[in-house]
Amino acid sequence: MFLANDPIVGRFNLSSLKFINIAAAPTSKSICRKVFKRLKTLKRIDISFGLSECSLACAMPNPISEKSRLDIAGTLISNYEMKVIDENGNELLIGEIGELCLRSPTIMMGYLGKPEATAEAIDNEGWLHTGDLIKYDIHGNIYSIDRLKEIIKVKGYQVAPAELEDLLLSHQDISDAAVIGISDEKFGEIPKAFVVKSNEKLTEKQIQEFMHDKTASYKHLKGGIEFVKMIPKSPAGKILRRFLRENNLNKSKI
Repeated sequence: MFLANDPIVGRFNLSSLKFINIAAAPTSKSICRKVFKRLKTLKRIDISFGLSECSLACAMPNPISEKSRLDIAGTLISNYEMKVIDENGNELLIGEIGELCLRSPTIMMGYLGKPEATAEAIDNEGWLHTGDLIKYDIHGNIYSIDRLKEIIKVKGYQVAPAELEDLLLSHQDISDAAVIGISDEKFGEIPKAFVVKSNEKLTEKQIQEFMHDKTASYKHLKGGIEFVKMIPKSPAGKILRRFLRENNLNKSKI
């Protein structure tokens, strides 16, 4: 986000920067494209996948590939096994979206002093249930969808906030965005967006029209759009949605 938008970047000679590897949080493809456009000598931006419980990385892109693949998080590194399961624990097939489970000698033994949390995360067969929704293709490429707990359930349909955020960030007048699910009597949950605009003339109506043409009806921002000065994030760049939810809940009580 900094490399894509901050004007201070233009003051420095970054021609020696050739490769960027991103992890920790889903990264918008539109943001990556902005970085490529700004840094003319940059050759690649790679997306990796990992967890603290896995001793960092568990999937990485091919290091000898000539082109960036902004839609994938690479393939499993050596000594890792993977399976994708549905909400009932059934193993899914290629192309089906479900929870990623991993098994490896490098996975943690458990959470210190938290046996219940450990038992919840690692099953009797040694599979770590990551809480991440993914799918994979015939080549083993992993496509990260979103965190399982972040998924918005709209009348039975699953909506990934990261997908909507990526679309919002592709708008030329939006510098940052986050999406959460809010309660709704009719739909169960509906998406609401928090937007940092780079053009003060940008209106909610313009954003709604922009999104309306690019998404299915159940993905429309029926919860509305709130303009904010910044999106709360962790030091690792992860969106702190709980703060957005709490802020939205407090406003609804007023």
